[in-house]
Amino acid sequence: MSSSDDPRSELARIARAARLLVAGEREGGIVAITGMPGAAPRLVGPDSVGSHVVPANRSGGSGSPGNSGRGESGGGRPAPSRGAVPTSQGSGAARAPETGQIGLSGRAAAAAAAGAIAVGTTPSPAPGAAPARPVARPQSEPGAHFTPNVRPLDLPADCLSAFGDLPARIEACRDCVLGGSRTQTVFGEGAIPAELVFCGEAPGYDEDRSGRPFVGAAGELLSAMIERGLRMRREDVFILNTLKCRPPRNRAPLPAEVKACRPHLEEQLAVLRPKVIVALGNHAVRAVLGESSDVAKMGITKIRGQIIDALGTKVIPTFHPAYLLRNPAAKRDAWQDLQTVMRVLGKPLR
Repeated sequence: MSSSDDPRSELARIARAARLLVAGEREGGIVAITGMPGAAPRLVGPDSVGSHVVPANRSGGSGSPGNSGRGESGGGRPAPSRGAVPTSQGSGAARAPETGQIGLSGRAAAAAAAGAIAVGTTPSPAPGAAPARPVARPQSEPGAHFTPNVRPLDLPADCLSAFGDLPARIEACRDCVLGGSRTQTVFGEGAIPAELVFCGEAPGYDEDRSGRPFVGAAGELLSAMIERGLRMRREDVFILNTLKCRPPRNRAPLPAEVKACRPHLEEQLAVLRPKVIVALGNHAVRAVLGESSDVAKMGITKIRGQIIDALGTKVIPTFHPAYLLRNPAAKRDAWQDLQTVMRVLGKPLR
């Protein structure tokens, strides 16, 4: 009689599976039971992707590096919430881990694997049974140590003093729900006053960690646009966002959040006195021009590169760098928009 036909071996396998399933239910994970008799169960953690099975001793990952344009990182790294399970359709049904395996969770999985073994109780281990491996749990955020992709700017230590107590008021602000979820505020940085201001929509993951605007992948591209496209340094412009706090999971800013933060933006612009504001993306355009603006409602693809009078200066919309990372063909249009910026500033065209 083969080992796979031995009732004791089969009972031991079922006992191991049941313990692992109960642990998975408690921790919000998913467990994959192989369909082969006698095979040891393997854990599929909440950070598994596609058809790959994550080893049980691996910690949860940080989520997809790409993002949908939310936040300025362009690769802002939203980590999965504890117990979150990726699905292929977003319906909450677990995706099958791989061929020959069944992805199950909770009591339904325990019932299917253990039959008469009651869920919610820990079965007695069979003789010689190996202890169940721990459930992999996702980290709340990747890594405690963070190094921005963008170099520190060569700015005076007291460079923000021109804003008076505005930085402190923004740091203490709780006028919207973002004040309770942020890591820190992101005021902005650069020249004061500044003839050119770049305005994004909101901080992303990297910015929330560092307290600086545009320091992730999108920030690297923005630096290239400034330095190689405009032949300026980041120190020569001012970079800020319409929101000073990161929305959870880099979601789009809510109207109430934009409204709460707009006075801060207007105070900043009053100090900076820019000749041109480059509004990066639809959300920044709507925040700068106003939600009721008919021009803003036309969308970025129709108004990019146009010169719009608003807030006592010239506003030139263009694509957000995160969009350009996902759509490299649009960089040609963005380059044309930068040439418009140079003409307004009176700089020679390349």
